[in-house]
Amino acid sequence: MTALRPPRSAGHSLLLLVIPALLVMLIPSMVLIATDHEPGPDALASLVLVASLPLATPPILGLLYRRWDPYVLAPAWVLCALGLGVIARVQPGLVTTQVLWIAAGWAAFVTLVGFPLLLPWLLRFRYALLAAGLGLIVVTLVAGEDVTGEGARLWLRFGPVGVQPA
Repeated sequence: MTALRPPRSAGHSLLLLVIPALLVMLIPSMVLIATDHEPGPDALASLVLVASLPLATPPILGLLYRRWDPYVLAPAWVLCALGLGVIARVQPGLVTTQVLWIAAGWAAFVTLVGFPLLLPWLLRFRYALLAAGLGLIVVTLVAGEDVTGEGARLWLRFGPVGVQPA
């Protein structure tokens, strides 16, 4: 069946990442403007930075001799855009922080995909990593902090860094 299908062009695949890149910039910006929160220059700069990441992913993975699938990457970036829109609506002050976490997640993704020697190490310690993740969730039940003031103790604080293990 695949012999009947014409080969995909690189332009078509890249177009699938242009749309999520635009959504990453537009959705949070429009939500902030609609809710009378003017996006500051730092928020706009961070949104432009994160919007460039979907477009930077294929060349970087190409340099690392890795194949990429636009049908996996595009929906992941659309979900990031929708998540930023929800955060912009609920807690506009956290948009810049969330953008930085998205950039950190992207860097971790490129690191894991680009350096395949890390994957066997992760597989070797998968049960220890699972236990550590579950342990963080249990610690959150006991010593979690309520950062929103709404009663949900979902955050752990390690010095100046707050994480939400769930």
